[in-house]
Amino acid sequence: MKIKELLSMCTLSDSSLSEVLNAHPLQFISKELGIPVWEVKYKYLTQRNNKKEATKYIFLHESEWDGVDNEFNLYIDRFNEENLDRQLSNVEILEENYLGEFILPIE
Repeated sequence: MKIKELLSMCTLSDSSLSEVLNAHPLQFISKELGIPVWEVKYKYLTQRNNKKEATKYIFLHESEWDGVDNEFNLYIDRFNEENLDRQLSNVEILEENYLGEFILPIE
């Protein structure tokens, strides 16, 4: 992926980053971007009380292990708000695993 292409898709989390979005591609030293991935295995009950197990993936740094639960629970809350006809209940996290990083080459 070209750096200019990557920068055009980015949004700012802080206004001090606006200068970086306008930087020349040759100003970047890094040749790859690591995207950390967590796996969350969970179980739940469907609207019809069927027991299910599933897996979701979350992009969080390895050091943010304490935020995985929160991020997952926010997802479940959003899902239930947006899908009133098929809400998940009795959601329980079975396992959380840091899997590593996806490596995105940039040039």
